[in-house]
Amino acid sequence: MGKSFTYNVIGLGQPDAEGSQRMFPAMNRVAMAQEIEKARRFENIEIIDWYSQTKTGEKMIESGPSTRLKICSVCQGRARAGNDKVRHDCPVCQGSGICIPGNEKRWREWQITEFKKEFACARW
Repeated sequence: MGKSFTYNVIGLGQPDAEGSQRMFPAMNRVAMAQEIEKARRFENIEIIDWYSQTKTGEKMIESGPSTRLKICSVCQGRARAGNDKVRHDCPVCQGSGICIPGNEKRWREWQITEFKKEFACARW
């Protein structure tokens, strides 16, 4: 059986035709900004509200999503590679196309080279 996990905040997207809403969980302000970008770019959904599950989440909502993010230097903002059946998200920006400047320093040079090759011709 899997582990239970509590996210600090959960964003709710606009309701669809059936009235259901998609959820976008985040653990920090950077993840909030990345979830907003992924919802907007790839699902054409606007996150209409954030709900906290923890005290840290309350503070995150008060201060809002991170504003210091830049276009990912690895995928050049493409965020996703692959085709309609198999998709790969950029590991540096979590598939959002935006990340903290210098975030690619967490990987070794050979990994960054491979990531850049994979996303060089991405069509997403």
